[in-house]
Amino acid sequence: MVTETEKITQQVVWDKEAVNQLQEIYHHLKDTVNENTADKAIYSILNTTENLVEEPEMYGLDRFKTDNDDTYFAAEKHNYRISYQVLKYQIRILKIRFKIN
Repeated sequence: MVTETEKITQQVVWDKEAVNQLQEIYHHLKDTVNENTADKAIYSILNTTENLVEEPEMYGLDRFKTDNDDTYFAAEKHNYRISYQVLKYQIRILKIRFKIN
């Protein structure tokens, strides 16, 4: 039996749309800048999502989500925005937006 004081381990799960967006970001940066920059950007995004397990609410509620039931959050870092949902046993990565200058 799990007590209330025990921490529930959440798993990061990527929606298909977010995976596709991550691939688009990589290819865009590789084609317009260089492969090294693309690799660094993807590493940074993946690192951000992995760190959500430690403190899922660290970035705050998603201010653009209408009818937010307090489970939708957004991490804004550098030129990207990661939308995600925090559930009891998982953190769902929903969308990744990248600001292209």
